[in-house]
Amino acid sequence: RLPAGLLLATAVLVVGCAEEIPSEDVTTQSQAGPIVKTTDRGVIKLTVTADRGAISIAERLALRIGVDAEVGLEVEMPEFGASLREFQIRDFQDLPVDESTPGRRRYTQLYDLDIFLSGQYNIPAITAFYRDRRGASAPDAVDAADDLGTLDAPDVSAEEGDQGQGQDEPPAAELSTEPFTIEVVSLL
Repeated sequence: RLPAGLLLATAVLVVGCAEEIPSEDVTTQSQAGPIVKTTDRGVIKLTVTADRGAISIAERLALRIGVDAEVGLEVEMPEFGASLREFQIRDFQDLPVDESTPGRRRYTQLYDLDIFLSGQYNIPAITAFYRDRRGASAPDAVDAADDLGTLDAPDVSAEEGDQGQGQDEPPAAELSTEPFTIEVVSLL
């Protein structure tokens, strides 16, 4: 009787513990929603959106990068080349600037990314550069040198081959989001 009772208690304990261990499907479902990272400085806001936090191998991940800025801020959107770390860029669209909101401009880039290995991969911090061209008399003028410092970023208005900053040129500043992780799962 003792061995049968011990066996029954052990079976109940094992079954109870097994239910607490999350399966791959549960992990995928909990991370299936979009991931949104935003940095807002009032006069300019950077938003990065991944359409989901988990994909299966060979599925595409849609990544949207948007900058909403007051008129008078000159914006340089990020450039990645053929890949964004381990993700390959399969398609890229730089949408026309949206000026439908008075006093604001919306810059948008769309990326289709894919990867062929399972695991967890980071989307790095996304950075856009901007320069305040509104002048010091603007009520909400960004003091880029205050908390952002000056950067060795290319002059976003420079002619081809001229990367230097003029003496009257306001300093460039950066706006970055936090990095985040995408889980790539195997269907097998």
